[in-house]
Amino acid sequence: MPYLIDSEKPVIFPKSGVISSLDDPKPQNITIGTTLETLDKSKVTLKCPATGVPKPQIVWKKDDEVIELDDRVMIDSQGSLIIVRSRASDSGRYQCQALNIGGSDFEESTITILGLNLRFFFLPYNNNSLALDSKVYVTTSVGNEFFLYELCTQY
Repeated sequence: MPYLIDSEKPVIFPKSGVISSLDDPKPQNITIGTTLETLDKSKVTLKCPATGVPKPQIVWKKDDEVIELDDRVMIDSQGSLIIVRSRASDSGRYQCQALNIGGSDFEESTITILGLNLRFFFLPYNNNSLALDSKVYVTTSVGNEFFLYELCTQY
């Protein structure tokens, strides 16, 4: 005699909204459906609250590809995606899919990680100069406007 399993299609409970946190790289805890813009080196936790019978399995994708987990990108026991020490390459469209024998549900969020990771070196001979990569720039301001010029080193 076959067993009947009572099932209920998974349902994800997204939140909508936009979070822009560009002051400092602080931990960001968001729920799927939210758009996030934050600085690199932030810890990002993306939650996917879902119900269903049996309890749905959570599958995470980034830009339609299954996410590879490592020591920096992981999934916790609640099914939340955690990105430690985020970087610009983590930017993208994150999809959460909840699956069980009753069916599936799907939601997504866009995450943008901003960070230049540029090193500025102030040169001792001129406080208005800086070296960036192998180029030298001169800075000046007129009124409220700021100008950056590349210094020509070849004649």
